[in-house]
Amino acid sequence: MDRGINIPYDLKCDKILLALKELKLWEDRRNELAKNLVILRNVKTASKTRELEKVKRQISYYDSLTKDMKKEFKPTTLSDFLSSISV
Repeated sequence: MDRGINIPYDLKCDKILLALKELKLWEDRRNELAKNLVILRNVKTASKTRELEKVKRQISYYDSLTKDMKKEFKPTTLSDFLSSISV
């Protein structure tokens, strides 16, 4: 993801935390929409269903993104880790 640019440890943590926060927001929105669909049933169900599908895609995207970021975040060796935190 960083394309050979040495991103400091703190920034990698911040990027993962930001992606996790975004994932949580989308999951909360999904839960809200699902609750509303049960309540509204036939009132504007089609538009809510489309929005719920969009939310599910976003959740999937951010879930995959955070997994990929975590894989890249894990240093393979101690020397890699030490070089990643050096100034």
